[in-house]
Amino acid sequence: MVGVNRNYGQLQSYKLARERLKKYYQKMFRYFLDGVCLNAFIIYKKEGGSISRLDFLLTLAESLSSVG
Repeated sequence: MVGVNRNYGQLQSYKLARERLKKYYQKMFRYFLDGVCLNAFIIYKKEGGSISRLDFLLTLAESLSSVG
């Protein structure tokens, strides 16, 4: 249960999911995207990464937006 609480606490700092969305599937998608991004950051840190989570999310967003 400690891992679940820690994961939930980390998701609260930089949330994509907003509380007031009219369509439930948008909120679900954003919640799952938050979880995927957090798991990617955890793996990045275990591999020896040195940047903060915010910088990691910004770099991720930039790299995903340039693909195309």
